Parts: sequence; structure tokens; C-alpha cells
Amino acid sequence: MIPNNFKKKRQWAFWLAAIFLVAGLSACGGGQPEEVALSEQVPVRRGSTDVLGEVQEITAEILGVPEADVVETADFREDLDADDDEMTRLGEAFAEAFGVEISEQEVSEWTTVQSAVDLIESK
Repeated sequence: MIPNNFKKKRQWAFWLAAIFLVAGLSACGGGQPEEVALSEQVPVRRGSTDVLGEVQEITAEILGVPEADVVETADFREDLDADDDEMTRLGEAFAEAFGVEISEQEVSEWTTVQSAVDLIESK
């Protein structure tokens, strides 16, 4: 389950990207935009998704911590004070956000934010 305001942010991001794409096509005279222009601006991971950024945003939202505290090396339990229920909620939110299956066993093996990112990117 992903919090509603996170879904709204993703919807806005989608629509803004669509508007910029249409504007870019218009500026090119309706032709194909150069691939380089898009690839230089948007990191390409899992379908142009910045996995770390989304993991940080979701984690901050669910755990109620500042996003600045959710760094790659932050330990979910030690540094971010996540309990077992919150870890389960994180696993469910990541699975929904990235369209992957994440088992309870995999969630229990996460230590740092980067370990969650690595698992998601491996799927």
C-alpha cells in the first residue's frame, strides 16, 4: 500500500513528463527528438525510474523521517528506527511501486537502504 500523496506525486510527474515530451516534439517540428537529450536528463534504471530516489521517498513517508536521513548506508532498524510492521509495509510499498514480488524473507534480510535498492534492481 502506497500513501495517497505519493501516488499523486507520481501522477503529476507522469503528466509533466508527457507535457514536456509533447512540447519537445513540437519544437522539433513534429519529428523524432534526439535520444541523447532525454538520456542525459533522466537516469535510466528499471524503465527510467530512479530506484534509490523512490525508495528514499517511500521510506521517509512510511517511517515518518526526513528524506535527507534516508541515505544509502542508513540501517532501517538502527538508524531509521523501523520495526517489523514498518518493514513489512515498506516491502509491500516497494513491491507495488516497482511492480516486483518481494518476499517476507527478502524483507527480513534488508539491513541498509542500499540493500533494498539492490534487491529491487536485481528483479
